[in-house]
Amino acid sequence: MKGFLVLFDDVITRESEMCVFPAARESSALGENPWVVHLRMAMSSGTTLNSCAGSLIGQRWVLTSISCITGRTFIWVRYGVVEVIRPSLVTETNAVQMNNELGLALININRNVEFTDVISAVGIAGSGAAVPASGKFCGFGASESGGPGENLACFNVNVEVQEDGTLVGQSDELTRFDLGGALVVDGVQYGVLVEAGDRNVFVNPAVAREWIEDVTGIDLDDDDDSSDGDDSSEENGDGDDDGVEEVDDGVVSDVRFVD
Repeated sequence: MKGFLVLFDDVITRESEMCVFPAARESSALGENPWVVHLRMAMSSGTTLNSCAGSLIGQRWVLTSISCITGRTFIWVRYGVVEVIRPSLVTETNAVQMNNELGLALININRNVEFTDVISAVGIAGSGAAVPASGKFCGFGASESGGPGENLACFNVNVEVQEDGTLVGQSDELTRFDLGGALVVDGVQYGVLVEAGDRNVFVNPAVAREWIEDVTGIDLDDDDDSSDGDDSSEENGDGDDDGVEEVDDGVVSDVRFVD
């Protein structure tokens, strides 16, 4: 078994070395974007794994998109991560609440995650907050071979607000492995990537504040000038599940990686 693990780790390492970032992407240092989480999922279609992203919005909750988690049977959540094979913390779950109207999903971590210098929550844009013309997006992208990338990188995305309130991002760098990722300005999240490819679409989580509060029990601070995200994690109750779809309570484990 030990030999298998070494071989598997070596395969992942060699794949990560093939990741080639476009010029606009900049490698991220640990702790610069502590809300970013990497999601790796076992899929119902077979033995393959899929990857995408999300944002930590409280000690028990991750915000992502339905398009990110569709078809999964199990989710591994990695926190404090700039290299997928070296996360600061990993938890496991399959407890998900979905808002089909907005295309958003909330992942219940099933335990309180301790905030540190490299793991902490992002703020959610206020209900009446103006959407900036651009924001920072951090994701793991795709490898040169077309598989999921293994290194976190960030880049700027210009957005245009549509009549329906969604945001269309002007970027050739977003991939399907970035789905669920956060568009952030000054520590406040203004978008969740729900569609990537020919058309890059973000949903502003400001329109989902009431749903997020009902599901999570988090008391979101309505001041969009609050950029540190602390207020979004002061209360982390189980919340009210009314009006949402819940999928399978998960099993959680705490796995810490030490180099």
